[in-house]
Parts: sequence; structure tokens; C-alpha cells
Amino acid sequence: MHHRFLIASLAALLAFTPACFAQETPNGTAAPEAAAATQPTMQNAEAAFRDGDLAKAREILEQLAPAGDALTHFRLGRMYATGEGGPVDLDKAADWLQKAIDGGNSDASVLLARIRMNSARSDEDFTEVAKLLLPAAEAGNAEAQFYVGQLYRSGRGLEKNLDAAFAWMSSASRADFSAATYDLASMYDLGEGTAANPDKARELLDKAAEEGLPQARIKLAREFAIGEVREKDLARAIEWYEKQALAGTALAQRELAQLYLREEALPDRFEKAAKWLRQAADQGDAVSRNNLAYLYATGQGVEEDLAQARELYLKAASAGYIRSQLAVGEIYQKGLGVEPDLTEAAYWYQAAAETGDETAMEQLAAIAMTSDEAAGNVRQAERWVGQRAGKGDAEALAWLEARAGGNPEAAFRLAEVLLAPEAGEPAHTRAVDLLGGAAQTGLPGAQTRLASLYATGETVAQDYVQAYKWANLASGDGDENAAKLRDTVAKLMTAEQIAEAQRQVRAYLAGETGGAQ
Repeated sequence: MHHRFLIASLAALLAFTPACFAQETPNGTAAPEAAAATQPTMQNAEAAFRDGDLAKAREILEQLAPAGDALTHFRLGRMYATGEGGPVDLDKAADWLQKAIDGGNSDASVLLARIRMNSARSDEDFTEVAKLLLPAAEAGNAEAQFYVGQLYRSGRGLEKNLDAAFAWMSSASRADFSAATYDLASMYDLGEGTAANPDKARELLDKAAEEGLPQARIKLAREFAIGEVREKDLARAIEWYEKQALAGTALAQRELAQLYLREEALPDRFEKAAKWLRQAADQGDAVSRNNLAYLYATGQGVEEDLAQARELYLKAASAGYIRSQLAVGEIYQKGLGVEPDLTEAAYWYQAAAETGDETAMEQLAAIAMTSDEAAGNVRQAERWVGQRAGKGDAEALAWLEARAGGNPEAAFRLAEVLLAPEAGEPAHTRAVDLLGGAAQTGLPGAQTRLASLYATGETVAQDYVQAYKWANLASGDGDENAAKLRDTVAKLMTAEQIAEAQRQVRAYLAGETGGAQ
């Protein structure tokens, strides 16, 4: 199982704690009143923090830190890390946290480790994180123990050791560190570092949820909603979702809304779904915006409002949500509440098609085949129509046929359709002719495809010289597959054949027409 690190937000850090020492002058005597009036103290910083004047608290800590102790260094480092009282400065944060670590502050070790984890990419980065965490974990810091458990569980920074991971998670959980309790539940469920124990897993998940851990509450709600690992109980699912939804977590709000949409027996389900979707949508949740848009479009739970639906779909589409991109494309393609606009429709379908969405590709082909003007607004129109033709669409095939004579890309895509094994002769021969013409115009895709045919002898007589020539030309446009094909073919050629292929390449580039195609 791929284990994802649960890295808490840097903003969710420990609040200032009351100072446990009295400010004294270097010789240990009480500071004179005049000096106290001008020299800020830790108590002044704490008072400013309690009053909400974070800028003043930060300013005081900056004055105290050069001669301060580990706690002072930690507090200043934390303010630099979180941006409390001023801009975030992770470099300064790291410097002061390291000073705090040198002074024995384990909380500083954990915070610096979290900063390092946020930017860690390599195994070496995680090894440095482990070095920061291990001393703090061994000193009893529950948060450090939790992270060490995660490192052992994932094998990042420490050699993977599920027994060690289980031990560290257990230790942190016993200290009521809720995130560790949550992960420990997962380990019992999966039998990692211990015998699988579903009952214990449920018990620990319940504990983490009761302690208020957001992901535990949501997971517990899911379990009650689905009814696979525990008896289905919609009332309890709603109860747990609401606890976190009321705390403002968009995921809980969205999933609670989806529960209402899914369970037909729930009263006022569309109205309640709309309520929670609206709250999540207001936080920018794209899925919730999409689903709320659907309710506005259909008038379920809210008054039908196509303009509001379109606005929500657009916001979600702009955030990259594919279903919304398809919806916006359809709105403009069919003129749903707006004037039809195939250019705008193509734009949104294109965004979805670039992720591999088949529906978007189909609609782009449909728009392209509407008219020549529409086709001009669709990037890679020939590609999308070609895919449709390859599935047996006669209209798409006719569209390619009509353009193959003067459009190299259309000729290339038509050739791909004609090269299908079931097409047979004379379609294969015609495909080679089409590829040759398109390749001659400089189309890299056609050049690479033609090179592969010559390399394998598929539908043409095997010819390494021609394979090398066309692959080399295509590679000049940055086609990595063509470069690999050229290098592979070169290993099968004589020096004389390579020289001839290179001569033909030079001739082509010089604009000559000599040489086989």
C-alpha cells in the first residue's frame, strides 16, 4: 500500500505557553525598574500575543532572541514559519529553530522536520528529516513519535520496518496524539506490524473521531454510510459528517451532501444537499460547485436558475474539474440558456480532452464536422475526427477523405484508419501513399509512422534506409520516439546504408525530391 504522509499545516501549531522563567539580568539579580520599562520581556511578548497583536509579539521576540534561550528561539522560529506577525520566512525560521534544537527544545525539532517534509523530494531529504525527529521521539515527544512511525511505515528516510512503525505509532497514540491513533487503526485493519484486528481498528478509529480528528470523523461517517466494515447507520453517518461539516471542512460538507443525494429515503434530501454543497462551494471546492450547478440546472432542492448553474460550472471548469468542463462545453454547444458558441464549446472540450476524456474527444470531432469554420476553431481537429473514424464512424471517415488531398494532418489520420488490420488491401497500399505525401510535407507524426512501417516491413518492403531517413527527420522536430527508432535501426544497418540514408536526409532538407519515399 502506498502510504501518503499526513503533513499537518504549518499554521496549526502550538499556541504560546506561559513563560516558565523570570527575566533576570546577566548577574542573576532582578532588573531595575527603569531597565524593565525600556527592555521588553517574554511576558510582554506573551501579553501581545494574547491581545492579538502578533506584529508586536514578533518584534519583541526578535529583540529577545539574540540573547534568549531555547524557548525564545523556538517561538520566534515558529512565527517566521507560520507568518504570524509578519511575512513567512522559512530560512530565518530554520535558523532560529536550529538554535532552539541546539538548546534542547524538542518541539523545535518537530517543527523544523515538518518544514523539511513539506519540501522533501529525495530519500536524502527524508533521511535529514529522520535525523531531526528521532532524538525528539526518543525523548518522548508524541508528535515526533508519530512522524517517525510514518517514516518507518513508508520507508522514506528510514528503512521500512512495520514493526518499528507500529511501536512508534502505539507510543504516540498512548499519549493521545490523535493522528497516531488514526494511523494505528489503519495498521490494525491492514495487519501491518501486528496481527490484523478489525475490532481494534474500529475502536481506535472511534477514539480518534471522538478526539475531534477531522479525517477520523469523515472516515467513521463513511463507514456508517457504506455499511461494509460496520452496520449501515445513516443517522450516525449524518451525525459524524455534520460534526466536521459544522467545523467548516469542505470535504465533509461535500460528502454529506452526496449522502443526501444518494439516499432516496432521506427527507428533504435535495434541500439539505444544496445547503451543504453551497457551503463547500463557497470554499472553492470544485466538485461541490459542479454538483450544486447541477441542482440549479435541474431545479432540485433550489429554484431552477440556469445562469447560476453556468456560473458555478464555469468556476469548477476553470479549476480543472473535467465534468464541469464537459458541462460548460455542452452549454455552449447546445445553447442552453446562452447563444450557441462553438468556439467557446470547443475551448472547454479541448481542456477536458487533454486529460484523455473520451466524451470530450467525441464532441470535438462532432464540432469539427459541423462546418469548415467550426473545424478551424478546434485544435487538432483531424486527430479527434480520426479517432472517431477509427471506431467505424462513416461520417468521420468521409470528413477525412474530403480533406486528405490538401491537408497533411487529415491524410495522416486517414492513413492511420486505413492501416487497421481489418482494412486489408488496397487500403494498406493507399495508407502508405498518404503517409508518404504527408511525410514529404514535413509532418513529424507521418514521418515517424512511415519510418516504423519501413523498419518492420509492415505493409511495405522492409527498408532500413527509408526507416532511418524518416525517423531522423522526425527526430529533428523533437520526437523522442523517432530518435529511439532511428538509433535502433542504425544498429541493424551497414555503414554504407547509414551514409545513404544521411545523404537522402540532406537532400530532403535541401529541397530535392530525389530518393525513395
